[in-house]
Amino acid sequence: MSEKLSQLVRHLVETYHPKAIILHGSRARGTERPHSDWDFMLLSDVPIHVETVRNSILDENVEVKVFLLPVEKIIKTFGEKLRGGKAVYDPEGIAAELLRQAEPLYEAPLNLSSAQRRAQILHIQGRLYGMKETIENAELFFDYLGDFYKYAMNLWFETLHNMRPLPPTEALPYIHARDPKYYGLLRILSSAVSNREKLDAAEKIYNRLAGKVAGEGVLLGEPNSE
Repeated sequence: MSEKLSQLVRHLVETYHPKAIILHGSRARGTERPHSDWDFMLLSDVPIHVETVRNSILDENVEVKVFLLPVEKIIKTFGEKLRGGKAVYDPEGIAAELLRQAEPLYEAPLNLSSAQRRAQILHIQGRLYGMKETIENAELFFDYLGDFYKYAMNLWFETLHNMRPLPPTEALPYIHARDPKYYGLLRILSSAVSNREKLDAAEKIYNRLAGKVAGEGVLLGEPNSE
């Protein structure tokens, strides 16, 4: 454990007296950048008051969230946060056991319901329509594009491969290695090409995602390239 991490953990223990602390995010996975923040989960069997979720602690940007024990449903409670998490204060082994239980859940097939798949496709369809209708307005187009990009990256996992999505720093190289064509379309969305070219790439992404679930009859209709 680094000296900075030790100092932060000691501060959290002395301030909040949790049963255990889990570090998650890029700092836990070892993919942090120089100015990455620190994401901590405090596990406690009694309520802990944290005035603000995010604060400056020891000159570091720190997020602190409290989770009450016992935990009945890991994924519902923590979402993706335990994936790659690291127990940094765990005198009773509580955090280690949670991480052990979570690992096979994250590796299991996602198996979304038809209603959930419908909602995902309809959301990204709405972003695509927004891009089409604001193509001459750079600011609004960019707003729709940003949301579309995030969904397009996550749905490669969820819709096309029935997997839980990875964080962007891991998702992009993962997609690149396994699906260069899809990755190339994502690269177009984040490049300096024209909005028209970005829209064309977005339509190709949408049509591939929509085609995957079309047999379920979940679509309102596919946008066509203009």
